[in-house]
Amino acid sequence: MKNVRHRLLLLAPLAAFLLVFFAGPMAGLLSKSVREVEVPRALPGTVEALEGWHYGASLPPAVFNEFASDLVSARENETLAHAARRLNYEIPGLRTTIMRAAKKVEAEPEGTQFDSAFFAKLDPNLASPEFFAVVQRASGPVSGFYLLSAFDLQRDFIGDIDWAPKEYRIYID
Repeated sequence: MKNVRHRLLLLAPLAAFLLVFFAGPMAGLLSKSVREVEVPRALPGTVEALEGWHYGASLPPAVFNEFASDLVSARENETLAHAARRLNYEIPGLRTTIMRAAKKVEAEPEGTQFDSAFFAKLDPNLASPEFFAVVQRASGPVSGFYLLSAFDLQRDFIGDIDWAPKEYRIYID
């Protein structure tokens, strides 16, 4: 009995080392691969306005005003760049468009009602159901986006899993 306890005490530092420097960081990386915090933190009103909406249905009427409001507040809170980067992963070129749209919305007089025409004039992507489907998918709290990307897979706008386009694949068949 004494030998077993002695052996366990000798193994304790090794077990602690492995937990702290191997298992802990691995768990942290795996949790980051499924966590979605950028978009809900920057665009909470838009995410809320999209609750219950499904791709293919018409967009809720409040979504554009909420999106405009979120753009301004996210820019002030310095969370917009992170959300724009995350959305840019799915729709290339969107980061610049979102940052430019935030400046344009901020320049509008207070009380302006925003609609799809306003955002379509800035960039047709910002008024498209595809864009809002991506926002909805990235609204967290968890998502398979990063894990799917690691295997050259992606979700389409309906939510089905499919291969990424060939120009974005790392592992080409």
